[in-house]
Amino acid sequence: MRLLLPCAALAALLTVIPFRWPSWMVRDVWRRPNPLHAPIARIYVADGAVHLADGRALCPAGVRRHDNISPEEFDDALRVLTAQGVVVERDLGDGTALMIVEPKFAETCGTCASRRSGLERWRGDYIQCPLSEALVAFGLAECGDLTGINPRRERRVRYVANYYAHEPPTAVYRDAVYDIGVGWSLQTTIGWFESEDREP
Repeated sequence: MRLLLPCAALAALLTVIPFRWPSWMVRDVWRRPNPLHAPIARIYVADGAVHLADGRALCPAGVRRHDNISPEEFDDALRVLTAQGVVVERDLGDGTALMIVEPKFAETCGTCASRRSGLERWRGDYIQCPLSEALVAFGLAECGDLTGINPRRERRVRYVANYYAHEPPTAVYRDAVYDIGVGWSLQTTIGWFESEDREP
């Protein structure tokens, strides 16, 4: 009887105060629902060009670095965005290409970041996105020479540029894009364009 009362009190307390594992025991989880198919590894980035394992050095097509972004910041962002490799959609043959990347987008909401499932904590997602449009959406680049890009893709780059024209730059550093909402927003914006633009 003496042991029963303390045990009952402890059980009641645990129903009021949820148990949380110590932080050092919790494993960070990055969801990756749609990995790139057969990406080409990125070896290094220099002077705005992505150097690939197949020997090519490619700059993102149709965009140029913003004047308020230093060359070093731009290269650092390219390293983060291409960390999982790239899929070359179209090599324009002039040292530029349309590429698909799959960067990590970090979850930065304090409420969501605290959600845990046992010994796992969700930290963000890997999200596929077109590199040129991503650079424009994140405030790192602006529309540049769109020669050689098909008209529909040119309109898409401009559509994304106009949509994000008044948004503050997105933080891209260390190993991730710091706001998963921007990744979801970019996907939605491109989806809107695809549904609205019926021209060839």
